[in-house]
Amino acid sequence: MKRFLLFTALTICVNLLVAQQPIGTWQVHFSYNAVNQIAQTPQKVYALSEGSLYSVDKYDQTIEFYSKLSGLNGNNIVNISYDDVTKTLLIAYKNGLIDLLREGGVECISDLYQKQLNTTKGVNGVFFYDQKAYLATDFGIMVLNLLKNEVQGTYYVGENASEVKLLSVAIVGDYIYATDGVEIYYANIVKDNLIDYSYWKRLASPVSADVKALVNFNDKLCVLCGSKIYEYADATWTERFAERELTGISASNGFLFGYTALNVCVIKSDFSFTELPVFYGSKQVFYDSYADMWWLATGPYGLANYSDKTKKHETFLPNGPASNNSFRLKYDNGRIISVPGGRWSDRETRPAYLMIYENGQWSNTDYGELVKFAGQQVYDFMNVAVDPADKNHLFVTSYGCGMFEYRDMHPVFRYTSDNSGLSTPVSNPDFYTRTDGAVFDQYKNLWVLTTGSNGPNIHMMTPAGEWFATNITNSGQRVVYATPQEILIDQKRPNYKWIPSARKEPGLGLLDDNGTPTDFSDDRTIFRTSLHDQNNNDIPIELVYACTQDTHGNIWLGTLTGPLCIPYGTDFFRSDACERVIINRTDGSGLADYLLNGERINAIAIDGAGRKWMGTQNSGVYLLSDDCTETIYHFTTDNSPLASNTVQSIVVNPLTGEVFIGTAAGLVSFQGDATEGDLSYKDVYAFPNPVRPDFSGVVSIVGLKTDSKIVITNVAGHAVHTTTSNGGMATWDCTDGYGRRVPTGVYLVQAVDSDNKEHVLTKILVIN
Repeated sequence: MKRFLLFTALTICVNLLVAQQPIGTWQVHFSYNAVNQIAQTPQKVYALSEGSLYSVDKYDQTIEFYSKLSGLNGNNIVNISYDDVTKTLLIAYKNGLIDLLREGGVECISDLYQKQLNTTKGVNGVFFYDQKAYLATDFGIMVLNLLKNEVQGTYYVGENASEVKLLSVAIVGDYIYATDGVEIYYANIVKDNLIDYSYWKRLASPVSADVKALVNFNDKLCVLCGSKIYEYADATWTERFAERELTGISASNGFLFGYTALNVCVIKSDFSFTELPVFYGSKQVFYDSYADMWWLATGPYGLANYSDKTKKHETFLPNGPASNNSFRLKYDNGRIISVPGGRWSDRETRPAYLMIYENGQWSNTDYGELVKFAGQQVYDFMNVAVDPADKNHLFVTSYGCGMFEYRDMHPVFRYTSDNSGLSTPVSNPDFYTRTDGAVFDQYKNLWVLTTGSNGPNIHMMTPAGEWFATNITNSGQRVVYATPQEILIDQKRPNYKWIPSARKEPGLGLLDDNGTPTDFSDDRTIFRTSLHDQNNNDIPIELVYACTQDTHGNIWLGTLTGPLCIPYGTDFFRSDACERVIINRTDGSGLADYLLNGERINAIAIDGAGRKWMGTQNSGVYLLSDDCTETIYHFTTDNSPLASNTVQSIVVNPLTGEVFIGTAAGLVSFQGDATEGDLSYKDVYAFPNPVRPDFSGVVSIVGLKTDSKIVITNVAGHAVHTTTSNGGMATWDCTDGYGRRVPTGVYLVQAVDSDNKEHVLTKILVIN
């Protein structure tokens, strides 16, 4: 009977945790619905979308993803190109790193990454010739020897070897050509010393229009000038394709492809052409002669193919968020909600999406539906408030187009100054109803912020749809919010509304509605632009980027000069006291420094153990202990899959401990080891369970009460491990007190709460 019960318990644990990630592991959540570049190999077609890379196998149609987790060396890819001769996929990153992906693995070339330049390090075009890759870069031409995996040379084509941003490069016969969009530079690749700028000449353009691309077609130079194709032969330019207005060209497999705003023209060697009948607006095309198949980069439809024979097409669009920009993240009802907005003095004009991650899948709203609903382009969703009574009923603020109400991922109402209490600073409400800070209070009132002095900045809509408005005042003077942040409702004093001002007049406001949110006569408000720390130093609040509350009730501000803490016991209406964490140096000097002094803190999130995740503008993300005196992790692009060191947002799933980190180039998640503590021990279990011989990670015990004391013993009652839970989770690496892996057997996990009043017992089976 005991064996049956143990087996049943272990089976239940395994079933509960099918989707649970091992502690310390990462996942990437990249966007794949903006495919603008593809590269074809004999077996696969690779697709690049907003810096993210995936491939489709031509034969079994399996999809594979590529990132640091799969062995790549960088993030934010800007160019992919394939060389048929050396069977190399060249992957160029924004920071100058270059990966060469072949069947045997990945070779990284870091010369450009390490190069000190006055320009950026983008790769704008690639041409393969004689087992070399010629790269059109932001400073000139860089040549890679693909056999030796090294940089063979760098050519500066401008006057006096000046840097010139080149957009395209091509080799035709004995000549190499490059363009910066205005000039066409050329030299004899056989006879000339290409390192010497004086050998580079200028070829007169066929017409006075922008030179957008150069290609080798029919062993002749073809260029796209303005919207037309011209061929250069025998020192003469000839217009070759006037039938369409083109936005781009490419050449491969004996075809010249002309791209229009609507479709793709397939141009043959005699310049006759046909139009592909699918996926208007495609950005790049390759032809697979073996399968008689066209492969297309179709933007929002992902990677697609089309068969002339069957007249059928397929699309390959992996699941992911609609955008790689996660300006704000929110946790709600087991879901992660992301919006890709942004603003500072003005909007960022990022297309407005709602992106929701639930049960391992992303769901995205339809931007076209939103535009049709609003009758205009909609940009910069700022934050989301979820109806406490219905998780599929959402209110989304935008920075310019008012607030949108969604039901089941569809827009149903738009709130502007014309139909609600929202105000606008100018006379054009369709573009200047700038909203942020939407949040529901304990009475299910919806609070929203607007900008400017023409009307109130603080608005509230009751469940009955009635609107009220007020302002923050300080010493009898109104405070105007030019750039509000999110509203933080105090967890311990819900009548307190903390309202930061991000810029122009940066500071922190506090509204106490006295428990009567529709009656402003008994409100208290204050606004502070500076604080005094524990050493009585005056600390100006220089720009506010984040505001959150920890498990002790302390308010944390992310500022331009590091984090500031307002302790829970502080009466903010009477006191301007704050604290800064002081870290003693370990160099024996006896000196100390303020925590992250000088760092711009963009995001602060609290995990189940009260620890602080802090995201910075340039230095990645830190995990700090509850009191912030210990750095547990410091993740950057160098030691993790972070897509960028510019961290914009962080949110923790309190049930699983998974930490979602939104960067300027993509969203990633890290499986942390802290969950929110439970109120009882009714749902305690361990995973993985059983522990197999090939498992080398840690076992997690979850469902615990906060700060539970854990003792793990063998069946004889001998203790092999003791610890204290991080919130509601504890971990064990399956070793004893001497660091040795424990023998095969059943191990008993005994947990007792911090008051020694309640305890629980669960079991772990270890197999070696």
